[in-house]
This record gives sequence, C-alpha cells and structure tokens, in this order.
Amino acid sequence: EHCCATLCGMWAIWTLRNKRYHGETTMNISQACRWAWEMAPDMIQTSNSDAKEKKKTRIMKWKRPTVGFVKVNVDASFNLDTQQGAKGVIIRDDQGQVIAQSFPPDFIGEPVGVLLLWLPLRRPV
Repeated sequence: EHCCATLCGMWAIWTLRNKRYHGETTMNISQACRWAWEMAPDMIQTSNSDAKEKKKTRIMKWKRPTVGFVKVNVDASFNLDTQQGAKGVIIRDDQGQVIAQSFPPDFIGEPVGVLLLWLPLRRPV
C-alpha cells in the first residue's frame, strides 16, 4: 500500500508540474497528497483485477525535447508476486543523444530526486 501511495504521490507531483508549466490551474500540494492517499487503494484493487486479465501493450515512441532542452525519462515496474521492482533514468538532449543514464539501487520518490542524480553529470547543451 505504501508503494502505491508513493507512486500516486509521484504521479500527482508530475501532474502538478505539467499543469503549472502549461499555465493551467492546479490543486495545491496538500490536495495532491490527499488525492494520492485516496487513489492508492483504487490502484491496488485495479492492479489485482488487471493481473487476471491480459492487457494489450501500447508501444510509444520517444519524442525529442525542444531545441536547447533535455528530456528526463523515468520508468519503473513492480511485480506483486515476487515483491521486486526495477527503475531507470535516462537523460537525452534535443538531438536524441544520451547525456546520462542510471539504474539506481535506491528508490527515488520524486522527480526532483531524479534531477539531483543528473546534476553531477550535466553538460552544457
């Protein structure tokens, strides 16, 4: 349950960031935390019922960031049966070149943590 709440929290933070970036009205951080805790049980229930059904996989293609920017992609998965997870971070420039990548052993609970991993590796774009 704690893992699901953390994932929902990350989702809420990322959604807040995207909405602010695009000039949209957002909830405050207190509302986002409440939303994450309320969403976690639904996520657990859905993941349990989804495990019984075979889902179609949607293949998504990576898109370059705007010129002069970098793109940070983060992905993670968790297997409820084995209680094991994996995560990874990759940073690419506007040409698609990999600037840095990491498969950190420690869990990073928010996008800011990912960016902090990147800071020592950064280079001018």
